[in-house]
Amino acid sequence: MKSNNLEIFCVTNKKIPHIEKTNYQIAGVGKSNFPDSYLKCNTKDNIFYKEEHYSELTFHYWYWKNLIQSAIIIG
Repeated sequence: MKSNNLEIFCVTNKKIPHIEKTNYQIAGVGKSNFPDSYLKCNTKDNIFYKEEHYSELTFHYWYWKNLIQSAIIIG
């Protein structure tokens, strides 16, 4: 979901059709094939090779390395 400066992410290891109908930004982790509408943490600067042991934390790393801009608040 994106509202002004608020972004809400849902990180999942499987496709969840009812979440796709929301305004959340959905991130897929794991080896499943996710739709193009899902963020995938196996692109750009990533640690996807560690996904087997760290699961959704690989997305947090990917987010930190690829999407965080200075002067934003993350909670």
